[in-house]
Amino acid sequence: MEEIRSELLGKGEMRQYWDVKLQVERDQGVEMEELYHSRVNELEEEETAQLKWFAESLKEKSSYQLKY
Repeated sequence: MEEIRSELLGKGEMRQYWDVKLQVERDQGVEMEELYHSRVNELEEEETAQLKWFAESLKEKSSYQLKY
């Protein structure tokens, strides 16, 4: 077992295998980070839209109450 391990280490196959695995994980992490920021931006836009709607509704309600 040790002989096989040292042979693989000598060839660099294990190192290459784990380097590839690590790069895949990093790439997935970057994708998740981008997705996270995208969703946060969408939520912020939705919050802004709701606040605008609320302000407009409040104006209309105030205007209506002043008329009557």
